[in-house]
Amino acid sequence: MAKRSAQAVIDQLIRENKPNEYMLYALALLFVGLGTGFFIYSALTGHWALSIGSAIETGLFYPAMNAVQKIRRENQTIRLLELALTNASTAEDAAAAIQKAFL
Repeated sequence: MAKRSAQAVIDQLIRENKPNEYMLYALALLFVGLGTGFFIYSALTGHWALSIGSAIETGLFYPAMNAVQKIRRENQTIRLLELALTNASTAEDAAAAIQKAFL
């Protein structure tokens, strides 16, 4: 396997994550905007059943967004581990790089 520079790996990682990042922001705007809008509408018109549903929908989006961010950070760690493994000359160096990355 040819060695790649840290800059090349990081640039590739950023390019691969941009579409997901934009989709996450669009969904955040959509869900929070709709949930907040329906909550305000239902509070003003007195439809309390709708306000409860919209408040729950808005509130449940935040844990999902945190989970996506955690997965993204783990993917970045794995991709950057490639550099340490590429530079390792022995199996002991590779094992130390893996332990350092995940502990």
